[in-house]
Amino acid sequence: MAGKVTWLSDNICGGGASREGGEEPGLVTIPVDCANMQPYEARMRRYPAALLLAVVLFGLAASGAALAVKPKHKPVYHKAVYHKYWKKPKSKHALVAHHKLPPHPPAPKVVQLGASFTSNDLKRIVVGNQAGILKIYNADHSSVVFIKDAKGIDMVGIDGVLWAPLTDAHRTAIFGALNIADSEMVAVSHALIKNFNEIPKLQALAMLGVIGSIPDEKVLPDDASEHIRQFLAGLLTSQKNVVLRRQAVLSLALCDETDEATVQSVIAFMTQSHNAWETFTTRQFFQYHKDYIRSLPGSAGLVQEVQASGNPYASDIAALFN
Repeated sequence: MAGKVTWLSDNICGGGASREGGEEPGLVTIPVDCANMQPYEARMRRYPAALLLAVVLFGLAASGAALAVKPKHKPVYHKAVYHKYWKKPKSKHALVAHHKLPPHPPAPKVVQLGASFTSNDLKRIVVGNQAGILKIYNADHSSVVFIKDAKGIDMVGIDGVLWAPLTDAHRTAIFGALNIADSEMVAVSHALIKNFNEIPKLQALAMLGVIGSIPDEKVLPDDASEHIRQFLAGLLTSQKNVVLRRQAVLSLALCDETDEATVQSVIAFMTQSHNAWETFTTRQFFQYHKDYIRSLPGSAGLVQEVQASGNPYASDIAALFN
């Protein structure tokens, strides 16, 4: 039994098909064997499934080949900015780096150093390398509430050795500007030492020098004064910052009293460091305390140790005792 099937084709005249007159372009009439129509349709139904299976198998093969091939160049992960917060990708072939953004910096910690005196107040202090505290600003830094002067000199707030010595008027103005009462001098000095690593260090050292300069034993007992000196002298060997070491010597120079152990610490400091800038304030120490050092039974030996230190200021210091 024979028949005809009309089929849509792109090549309307190819493959042995004939186009009959009156038919629309693109329609092809193909002669078929109607007796074998069922097997033919079955074969047509199998072709799409076979094609889909071929596509799937090809995709799996391509994926396996891609995984088997290693990249020619090692992946580069950008660590320049957020290296501290870097999160390493699980796959060594990952092309996308996973960054963990840094957190917001925590708010500065405010340390209570007195009844109304905090670490924020230390930030209001301007410190000089030769004169110690030079000026103090008000709470919002809009104006100056203290500026240091020198006896017999019109200029004020100068970072020079002539502006270093402290007077009663200086101390009254400094403590008043920082809201520190006489009754809490010992507590404030202990708080500055205890919290030294958590507060502005340079200003803390300058404040210890001012407190240590108090001559009244009722305000600053001997044991509190000695505690300040021991802490400052210890920094000459433990502190790595040259600016802080220099300021520690200046604060020792400004203290109202000294002792032989402190003198030995300063001489050892001069021996270990021949840096003229760092040890500049050693001259001030010996100048301000020369009367006490002269009174010591072994003063001559101390002067000889200074001369043998090899420090740039050894000769100038020794000349103070000749």
